[in-house]
Amino acid sequence: MTPMPRIGIVEDNQSVRESMGALIEVWGYVAVLFSSAEAYMEQKDSSDIDCLVLDFDLPGMNALELMQQLEGNLHEAPTIVVSGTVDALKSEKLRQLGVLAVICKPVAGVELMKLIESTVAA
Repeated sequence: MTPMPRIGIVEDNQSVRESMGALIEVWGYVAVLFSSAEAYMEQKDSSDIDCLVLDFDLPGMNALELMQQLEGNLHEAPTIVVSGTVDALKSEKLRQLGVLAVICKPVAGVELMKLIESTVAA
């Protein structure tokens, strides 16, 4: 039996993180929740994450800084960044670091589902 795809969620707001995790599990995936970029970095093996959903505005290390850190670590999980403030410069920098998509908060569930489905189906 094929293991269910594991979707990492990095979000500092606990209620948003838990709601997003519950939604991802309803879609049939395994949600792996992290409260910060640092918590994500502390995990022993990020290769078990099939897709990463990353809040941009995190306390401490933000999404751009995390992606810069991961760039040298052979980070392979397709990454979707969600942000309350999306601008062209930020989006372009993130895409240069391999981010698949940058989407605005509030996140439309259907849009997020389509993006996640496209990453785990590849």
